[in-house]
Amino acid sequence: MANKPEIEAAKGTFPSPFLKAAAVLASFDPEEIRPVGKPSPAELEASFQELIATSTVTYDSNVNAIWSLRGDVRRQVLQSLKDRRAMVACLKANPRRPKVTLQKMLERYLKGEAPPISEQTSSQLSSTMQVIDWLGEILPDLPPREELQERIEWVSLIAPFRFLVDEHFRGRQDQLDALSDYVGLLGPGSVYSTIGRSLRQLFNLQAKPPLLIYGPGGVGKSTLLAKFILDHAVETKTERTAFAYLDLDRPNLLGREPLTLLAEVARQLAVQYPESRRNFIATHDDILAELTRVARASDPANKGSTLVQWRISDAARSNFLQDFSGVVSSSVGLDKTLLLVLDTFERVQFRSQDHVENLWEFLRALRACVPRLRTVIAGRAPMDKRRKLEVEEVHLTELDFESAMSYLKSREIRDPATARHVIDQVGRNPLTLKLAAEVITADSEIAADPSLIPSRVSKRLVQGILYRRVLQHIGNEDVRKLSHPGLILRRITPDLIQEVLAESCGVTGVDAERAQELFSELKREVAIVGPSEDGSLRHRPELRQLMIGLLVADAPQKVLEIQRKAIQYYGSRTDPISRAEEIYHRLAIGEDVRSVDERWITGVEEHLAGPWDDLSVQAQRYLASRTDFELLDDNWSRADVESKERRASRRAQDFLARGMPDRALSIAREQKRRTPLSPLYAIEARAQFELREFEDARQSVRSAIQSLSRNGKPIPIDLLVLDSELDRRIGLGDSPEAKVRSFRAAAFHCQDVRLLQLGLNELAALQSQTSPPESNEASRGDLTRLQIKLSSSEAWSRRLLLARQEIQEELAKYVRDAKPEDLAEYPDLSRHLVSEIGLAHRDIAEPLIRLTGMGTELVSYVVREVPAFLATWDFALSPSGSNRSAIATSVGAHLSNSSPEIWAKYLAGRDTDEVAHLVDAALVKLGLPEEIFGQVISLLQQAFQRRQRYGKPV
Repeated sequence: MANKPEIEAAKGTFPSPFLKAAAVLASFDPEEIRPVGKPSPAELEASFQELIATSTVTYDSNVNAIWSLRGDVRRQVLQSLKDRRAMVACLKANPRRPKVTLQKMLERYLKGEAPPISEQTSSQLSSTMQVIDWLGEILPDLPPREELQERIEWVSLIAPFRFLVDEHFRGRQDQLDALSDYVGLLGPGSVYSTIGRSLRQLFNLQAKPPLLIYGPGGVGKSTLLAKFILDHAVETKTERTAFAYLDLDRPNLLGREPLTLLAEVARQLAVQYPESRRNFIATHDDILAELTRVARASDPANKGSTLVQWRISDAARSNFLQDFSGVVSSSVGLDKTLLLVLDTFERVQFRSQDHVENLWEFLRALRACVPRLRTVIAGRAPMDKRRKLEVEEVHLTELDFESAMSYLKSREIRDPATARHVIDQVGRNPLTLKLAAEVITADSEIAADPSLIPSRVSKRLVQGILYRRVLQHIGNEDVRKLSHPGLILRRITPDLIQEVLAESCGVTGVDAERAQELFSELKREVAIVGPSEDGSLRHRPELRQLMIGLLVADAPQKVLEIQRKAIQYYGSRTDPISRAEEIYHRLAIGEDVRSVDERWITGVEEHLAGPWDDLSVQAQRYLASRTDFELLDDNWSRADVESKERRASRRAQDFLARGMPDRALSIAREQKRRTPLSPLYAIEARAQFELREFEDARQSVRSAIQSLSRNGKPIPIDLLVLDSELDRRIGLGDSPEAKVRSFRAAAFHCQDVRLLQLGLNELAALQSQTSPPESNEASRGDLTRLQIKLSSSEAWSRRLLLARQEIQEELAKYVRDAKPEDLAEYPDLSRHLVSEIGLAHRDIAEPLIRLTGMGTELVSYVVREVPAFLATWDFALSPSGSNRSAIATSVGAHLSNSSPEIWAKYLAGRDTDEVAHLVDAALVKLGLPEEIFGQVISLLQQAFQRRQRYGKPV
């Protein structure tokens, strides 16, 4: 054993022998790593201690420890070694090295033998990125990081297509040719001459409607599209075709708001055109920023608004389309084809036929901006002919016989007689053929006698039997037990395995650690499950849809037991995903929808996506009425009134959000039978308001309010705000005293910022109502209460004044109780409130105006008055006789003294943003003498009056 002085002396040697060894190893085992060179015992001990102290430990899926040298230490060691020869020499100390891609790529770069990044696989590219982190600026000739990142993004973009199109792809030449004809491209093996190519391009210059490829699940739609993309956009030897592939099953791609699609198209084109990356990414980011802004502004009471509750304006959409067209023109070229592929279209069809029309409208607008746009869509059903949407269609059916035979041969079913027997029994659906081939190649008994595959039964049952046989060949017995009954759950997590599935599936001894192990094992079964964005696993939808009915029929008691455990598990959780799963399982066991209704919370809609074939018709109607998913019209004919109302309300609200109040009003009026608390009255009123049918809107509002009042329900704040907007437009609909009572009731029940809008509307209505309506003359009781002998007009003015004062007091009370950060989120409402109640309630108005400032928009209306205001403010702040500008000093402006002329000269040429920033900064930093505070209120009042007169600036 070395003594302490020797160890301390050894620590001064850098790099030490073990650090040299670890620096060229992706990972190491502390018990097996060997040092570089022949260190003394003291050096050896000190170096090993240093190695352990400067290393990190992670764990793989099997909870095995993985040791590796810390990145900063590794770089220091490699920097000290300086050249490849010294680094390669360090490798010789440990001939038994990790057999992982990262280690292999590290060694190839150390030896100068790494392949070009254009030839590297996805895992090799990821490893190369790590190697560059270690060796960057140490060794020459390493790939530039930016170029490597672009290559990684490209490989990630096309990875799904390579996964779908493997060496087993067969047939579909007719469909590939049809796609080529539609898109205007020649097949990769075409013998057409240059003249033929020119003619085809000439005839395909005009815009074309979308092409819809439809067929049942498992028939190979996605694989066909992947093959086409690979042939024309990836593996072609001629010029690549620009493309974007969008899976409409992704929750962030919405038919309701197609700009979500455009943002994703821009992101994918940024990968394909690195030279235009900045412009495409700017378009992508601008769209997402606008979508986020509109989503937050759409519902002030619900800051957690999801991406299905809004739609942006047509003007903004048009601007984004024009921006996108400009970037495409400068990078792709408007004379070149842009292929847009939309997969899983049935999600949009199932969700809403209105969304289908919305998507078509968007695609027409996009074609107008990008004439060579070719949109290919894949779904399970043809287009609804009643919609009369322009579309070309291709019906994709099973493989032809020869292609099916060739496919089975590629799957190791080489005996023609066996292959024909399989086709006779299971058909030529690619998914079914794949399942059959996996069963035969894995089961020696069936391989010897394929007739054991059951015949003379339905293909659905055959597919189910094949699926069960596939499960039998899962290596881990516990995973196999979990897989088949576990299919009843829509999502699987380690917790669900432990608390819901294990006992019911006959898997014993499952604690948290074992559940995590089983989850990791199940995750490897990629033919059965796939990952979700929330980290859970979900069964492949086509397999779950195939098997769920058979599972329920096979083991009804076990299914019921799992369903009830799932309800209990999710019932104690309040997040939208958990609540959605609880609702799904309650409906699956047949609970009454009224009891389910009590469990509904905002945000579950997106997590209850169909199809719902495994649920009862009643449950399907219920979900369709509560979400924005759709059923066939025939399924609605026997639905109850409440469900029909919900459906009509959802559709009408969607059209309101899209700026189509006439369509919304038409849908609302189609629903003749209504419940006492029907939401359609309020929707009618909003649509009529948007159509400027104000008197009709007031009648609809009154019907809604009366119906709610009769049933003892509080009036929703949205309805009261609409009523107040009508008061502001066409005059009071009730007496001033009734307006005060209504506002107090709203303030008692509602604690969100919409109360400010309601109060401001009523204050404006009371201000503008100079004479009483004929139906609202002053009563004797009013005059007695005032105890003043007044004329009718004087009494009316006094009633309006008192009503305004009482509403102002209620607003002041609300602001005193509100959180400043909540008010700061809605600065326009807060500033408007200050302009109305500021003089009477300076104690709340002054902090509020300091919090929000005046803002650019309002300053733009009073910018001419600002110099005089600032000079007056300076005079009020400065010592007697001094012309020094306290404002200029506080905001860093350089002024010798202060006067309206000096401020006007200083602000000349500055944009409104700069002027507003100066004013707002002064409001925060400086005092507001009484006369100056009054001028602030005056400026705000002028700004709002001018905005009302001239409208908001564009």
